[in-house]
Amino acid sequence: MFGAGKDGLINAPDPAREYTLSMAEIAVFDAAVYEVLMDLTVIIDLAKVGDKFQLQEQLKKYLPCCGITA
Repeated sequence: MFGAGKDGLINAPDPAREYTLSMAEIAVFDAAVYEVLMDLTVIIDLAKVGDKFQLQEQLKKYLPCCGITA
């Protein structure tokens, strides 16, 4: 069911092909952590661009959420 098709790339997958799974990593999506990551990404991008006014505004909005006061 996975990978290239039987006898060529554009053919249908081989239904008889099987794999053995020896290890798997399981993850849980955390929306709050994702939002913090996106906020930090925006702040870092603003710092790279050099737009100091927008950077200050974003930091004023974000830092109190982290318990940091300016």
